[in-house]
Amino acid sequence: MDIELELKQMIKKGNFKNQKEFSKWALVSESYITKWKNQGYIPDEIKEKFESEFGKLIYNNRNNESINVNLYKDVYASAGYGTINSELVPTKMNFDKEFLREIFNITNFNNLDIIRVIGDSMLPHIKDGEFIFIQKDTQVKNGDTVIANIDGELYVKRYYKIPFEKWIKLESDNPDYPCINLDTEDKLNSFKIIGIVKSKIKLY
Repeated sequence: MDIELELKQMIKKGNFKNQKEFSKWALVSESYITKWKNQGYIPDEIKEKFESEFGKLIYNNRNNESINVNLYKDVYASAGYGTINSELVPTKMNFDKEFLREIFNITNFNNLDIIRVIGDSMLPHIKDGEFIFIQKDTQVKNGDTVIANIDGELYVKRYYKIPFEKWIKLESDNPDYPCINLDTEDKLNSFKIIGIVKSKIKLY
């Protein structure tokens, strides 16, 4: 196996952004990786560590290089998504993982959906009518752009947890729109995070 190809496959499978990040995981300097390339092999202990954490590499299999993403053409971020998701039949869109990584900066390929945004509350970050990649995940941090379901209505907002309190604030990027303050038990109970916005498809 060509050493350059083997390293590339390991970086992809481990979802490392680049060789530098891979070298930090391997606890070696980048000069050591250059030495591996010159010697023509990766040390067995590195391969064993990699396989124990990420599984065995499978080469020359295009199925490992692409992913199907659910496109909900008739679902908009204004309402419906998340509450009737299971009743909808998505269009399967096949993407090359390297394309998603390089163009959309997506490195985690699990649980991705695409829906359309309605409205201008997230201008200039997200424009009316643009499609967004959503990762269905509830582990969010302050400043993340999320899809939030509140009483069946969908909102695209920035998430902020109030320090030392349980209340949550959802902000628009567009200053013309007020914040949504989830500052009571009833409001929190009606609130659910559907996913995190990972990237968007620009319209021209």
